Amino acid sequence: LIFLGSPATAAHLAPETPIEEPQEQLDLPIETAAEAMAIASRGPRVAKRLGQEALYGVSLVGRGWAIVALDSIEGAEASSALDSVQRGADNELVRTWAAAARIRRAASPELLASISGDFNSLPALARPLEARWTQFLAQGVGDEVVPFILQACANNGQLQQSLLPELLKLGARPFVQTSLTSTDIQTRNLAAGCLATLASQGETEIAGAVLSALRFDPVAIRVPWNGGPLFIPSLQWASDDARELAGSLGAWHLWCKERGRVEEQRQIHNNLRSVGLARAAGYSNPTWNPEDTDAWLLNLGRAFGRSWLERVLQRQRLDRDSHYMALLAKLGR
Repeated sequence: LIFLGSPATAAHLAPETPIEEPQEQLDLPIETAAEAMAIASRGPRVAKRLGQEALYGVSLVGRGWAIVALDSIEGAEASSALDSVQRGADNELVRTWAAAARIRRAASPELLASISGDFNSLPALARPLEARWTQFLAQGVGDEVVPFILQACANNGQLQQSLLPELLKLGARPFVQTSLTSTDIQTRNLAAGCLATLASQGETEIAGAVLSALRFDPVAIRVPWNGGPLFIPSLQWASDDARELAGSLGAWHLWCKERGRVEEQRQIHNNLRSVGLARAAGYSNPTWNPEDTDAWLLNLGRAFGRSWLERVLQRQRLDRDSHYMALLAKLGR
């Protein structure tokens, strides 16, 4: 931490409960970097006392140096003290210093993502967050770190502006997976938006990556987007790609019906009703009822041919089911 200008003081805020006696005496307040490092050299046993100084000290500069000392101490004790300061300090500048230390100390993308939500109320932390996320990207773990960075960006417009251009250089694959597997709805939506952006920039692999990820699998135990909504990126679909995508979605709709997956049926229905996809694939929207699988199968069968529906039923071992045999008969020969 760098302190600019003359030292300032803040009103002393006494804790509501008495501070426990420290195990050893510290020369407080801390006034120089050398003093901070000397105290930090004592290790975790002074972390709690430094945290109390950062929370309740009379000198604002001294509280800052206490945070510097804490940041120099490894281990859970110092991390816990910094967390308490960031959440409980009466002064926004002190909270910001403590939060910046927590960001710097985050040892993994998972940990940084888990604490990033604490910092949305402190705009000054966008730059430290950007720096730490950039460090993780530089370590060559792009695919693994993308979901966590997108989650942070989904809740912070400033981070979106600074980090998304770098993320887009990684190509389509990590965004496809994030759009289908993230547990955060906003993150899924942002990932799908990034795919649309890549396509508009001339990336040619988007459609193929989406088709591959959503291709119907008759032995699947869950839908590919299990655990959240289905966001398909808005692309200028080629006719063949659009037909393949709509065909897979139709097959998944039937699969979900047979297993009582109503929510997933609704998600598929909403995506099949995309005007752009329907126009490119050559089908119309047959129903407003998201659970009307028969209407979708008939409509797609008319657009793609009787053989399409025959294959869908065969792959799901429903080609001898009387209900679907009657449905197939409506398509003629």
